[in-house]
Amino acid sequence: MRDDDRHPRPAARTRLGGRERERRQAEFDQRIADLKANRGARTTAKAPAPTVAAATARRATPVPLADEKLEGIAVGASLKNVLEKLGNPYSRIAGQSESLTYRLVSGGIARLFFDGGVLTAIERAEFATDFVLSRVNADEIQRQKAKAIVRDTINELFPLKLEHQASRQAFIDALSQPSVNRAALEQIRQSEMQRANTVSSRLVQAVADIADVLTPEQRTQLIELATRFHH
Repeated sequence: MRDDDRHPRPAARTRLGGRERERRQAEFDQRIADLKANRGARTTAKAPAPTVAAATARRATPVPLADEKLEGIAVGASLKNVLEKLGNPYSRIAGQSESLTYRLVSGGIARLFFDGGVLTAIERAEFATDFVLSRVNADEIQRQKAKAIVRDTINELFPLKLEHQASRQAFIDALSQPSVNRAALEQIRQSEMQRANTVSSRLVQAVADIADVLTPEQRTQLIELATRFHH
């Protein structure tokens, strides 16, 4: 008998372990592919987002904008407030970031960028929600309810992100002055603490609302997953 025929079991166990890892990886990859396919199907059913080509096609009738109007636009201003103050731009591009472009009376252009945008934040959060709920076998009704809660939460909290960015810039500006304005710094600190309390309260509400959508068994599974990934 050959030496390699005398001890077949360790080799067999090694090959089986490798196949098991491959099977689990293939199952995980398929799950991700299914989620992306489902998101793609939902996206195609919606109205298409503005594209660069569609936006620039409107440049035939630009809206002149006086240069001094830009003076009131601060870092962290919301898209809604900018549109209310400056009016409709001659082009608007939405995607990973949102951009508004105006033609100035002086002959130049002014382009205002809005990092990410609420639509991008919602899209990412919906994908994450789908992925997490797939791990506990949530049905379509549960997923839709959970994603509706996520959308409402982001729509409420996203303006606070912009306010936080504005406060951060105000804090930097205050420290950049020749003399430190301690009262201004304290006011910024207090507003940030109030904002953080509002955000944490709303997030706890959202978590509780999603928990009500799930069964006790599903909640237990999610807690086990969260514990495993955070240790």
